[in-house]
Amino acid sequence: MALVWMVGYWTFTQIPGAAIALVWALVSMFTTQAPAGDWDRWAKHPMEVPGMSTGLLVGLGVAQVLAALYAWILLRNLVGRDWKKQIGIDRLPQWGHLLATLALVPGMVLASNALVAMVGEQGLEGEAAIGGLQVGRQVLEDFQRLMGGWPSWAAVLVVAVGPAVGEELFCRGFLGHGLLARHGAVTGVVLTSILFGVMHLVPLQAAYAALLGLVLHGLRLATGSLWAPILAHFANNALSVLGTCEDSPIRDPLVGIEVWVQTSPGLALVAGLGVLIVGLTYLSKTRVSEPQLSPSP
Repeated sequence: MALVWMVGYWTFTQIPGAAIALVWALVSMFTTQAPAGDWDRWAKHPMEVPGMSTGLLVGLGVAQVLAALYAWILLRNLVGRDWKKQIGIDRLPQWGHLLATLALVPGMVLASNALVAMVGEQGLEGEAAIGGLQVGRQVLEDFQRLMGGWPSWAAVLVVAVGPAVGEELFCRGFLGHGLLARHGAVTGVVLTSILFGVMHLVPLQAAYAALLGLVLHGLRLATGSLWAPILAHFANNALSVLGTCEDSPIRDPLVGIEVWVQTSPGLALVAGLGVLIVGLTYLSKTRVSEPQLSPSP
């Protein structure tokens, strides 16, 4: 059933958003006079199609609103009237847990970006060895270039606020609630994290999203509150956005950190994992007790 809900998620949220972005881009492309060379470039890099930037921003915004609505519908109708209590959205983290959550974010950023940099080190000649990961890296780079022209406030809303709310309600809230209740903590967290990775579709992004899913679910279990992974998810994505958008007030220092990660990915990965291990160890030792979960249908 988890796979059924995943298909429903894509159908209800991603397809409408992608359709809006595609139609917007097609209208812009066919109303723009361009030489043949531009059409060849667009075929290789669809993100550079005229109008794709605005269309994708609008489409992603619509998809994020639909994601939160979809999760709410499932939670309200399948988990029951006490769904807020069941998923931990009715309570805030303790102050110590809140600070630990914020402290984990640099570790998440360093570890994920180090993994991306390590894939890049393989070079295009290593594409066969790493499957679709190199292709995924190219897609992410194209998306980042496109996002660089967005207003930072709009990018934060669409790429940070929206996913933090919608994806956490659906993954850690709905899917995680049911899988942990049926299969126990370890298996439930692993399955939920894998599905969280699969949601992102692009192979490279899916790989590190699954790893980050483990951290986010660890926050959910340790703090007893869904607001902890929501906050961490938001902060992780917001830093990525603010390091990309050209009008970001903190772009330069974030770019400097990114350059360091790209030049020393091994060291950055060790540092990131170290922060995560220390933070999660503290959270596990101060873990709060939670009400017994009832599995979703």
